[in-house]
Amino acid sequence: MKTLFTSFILGAFLLGANAQTQKAVKTTSAKSKQDKTATEKAKKEAELKAAAEKTKKEDAEKAAAQKTKKEAEVKLAEEKAKKEAAEKAKKEAELKAAAEKTKKEAAEKAAAQKTKKEAEVKLAAEKVKKEAAEKAKKETEVKASAEKTKKEAKEPVVKIKKAETAQKKESAEKTTSKREADLEEVSNVSNEAKVYQSVISPNPLPSGIGKVFVEGFNENGTLTIISTGGGEIFSQALQNGTATFELLPTGTYLYKVSNNDGQVISKGKFLVY
Repeated sequence: MKTLFTSFILGAFLLGANAQTQKAVKTTSAKSKQDKTATEKAKKEAELKAAAEKTKKEDAEKAAAQKTKKEAEVKLAEEKAKKEAAEKAKKEAELKAAAEKTKKEAAEKAAAQKTKKEAEVKLAAEKVKKEAAEKAKKETEVKASAEKTKKEAKEPVVKIKKAETAQKKESAEKTTSKREADLEEVSNVSNEAKVYQSVISPNPLPSGIGKVFVEGFNENGTLTIISTGGGEIFSQALQNGTATFELLPTGTYLYKVSNNDGQVISKGKFLVY
């Protein structure tokens, strides 16, 4: 009985001890679980904090990188804009220089053309002036020559008329005497004079103004025209063997050529038609 009681007491004690143990184990287990949960929570919080800090850091780094990239892009854009502005300025400067060069070349060309035109106008004016002077000189020479010819031609006409009047007034005896004297002078050339084999050309000679050449005589002298009746019609100066006269009636005439010393050096006859 005592043994049973003891066993009962012992069992109860063991049961109580076991219960306490189980309670202690259970308490320890709950505390351990709480500690584990707290640890896990702390770890989780730490991880979240670390993740948040990492994210914040990454965001900061990303923002910094974006900022750096943006600044680099802005700088690049500014450099590009600056480069483009420089190129534009260079292009404008080149265009301005080209325009100024073109303007200068145009001005030089215009000046050259103006100078050339002025030179041409001056040359043309000088040419016209020279031609006018030459024309005036020519007209003066022609006029002088015409007046000279007219004067020279007029003198023989006067002489011819005077000769014709004289011939009409001369008596038959005087005409005969003069004819004999002239014929003798023409036929008897002075032995002291130089004799030329000369003839009048052209022969026959047209009536009117005419120029005759004493062929074989190229000196200055006098050409005397004599009628076949023996009367002197007129005398005309010879220039290098040439004489000009007018208005000889048709017919046959005698002539004699004298040098400047008055010596008869040639004679002959010619026909006017």
